[in-house]
Amino acid sequence: MDQIINQDLLLKAQKADKYAFKLLVEETNQYAYNLAFKMIANEEDARDIVQEAFIRVWKHINTYNPKIKFTTWLYKIIINLCLDHLKMLKRRNYYTKESMSGISLNTGHFLEKNIENENLISIMKSLIKEISPKQQVLFVLYFIEEKNIDEICLLTGFKKGNVKSNIYYARLKMQEMLQKEINYNSLKM
Repeated sequence: MDQIINQDLLLKAQKADKYAFKLLVEETNQYAYNLAFKMIANEEDARDIVQEAFIRVWKHINTYNPKIKFTTWLYKIIINLCLDHLKMLKRRNYYTKESMSGISLNTGHFLEKNIENENLISIMKSLIKEISPKQQVLFVLYFIEEKNIDEICLLTGFKKGNVKSNIYYARLKMQEMLQKEINYNSLKM
């Protein structure tokens, strides 16, 4: 992605060139939306978060450090906005199983590496709402986006030990809830 983003375009955008910024948004919009949607699992909220992210990028483009990949900077802004959004939803107790239906689980590292049972994935999607917003974000970054711990630390600003422990507890909680759900469903049959 960053190879596509021309440094001239970034420099022009930093000099308040609105056309250059428009091109920058066009080049990174889908990338930004995909990330927000994975975190939030709601199309409208993901679009709002992406719009807010680009507003923040525009307001702070002059502080962008070209030594850091632009997409990494954008990623961090989106993660922070998603985390704030998840916390707000948690406070409102807004989550429903339907609101989590858009999560796309790439279970590369989770449990048996490759879960083919769609019912199991559906259950996991509904259970993710039970963990804290911080753990949700870290869970998505690690298990869905397949970012390593160092990348997650860079993107979130969290300390390595904090990231590892939250991922560990999120995974344990998910496994525990998943086991209870599987046992419950097997009793119903």
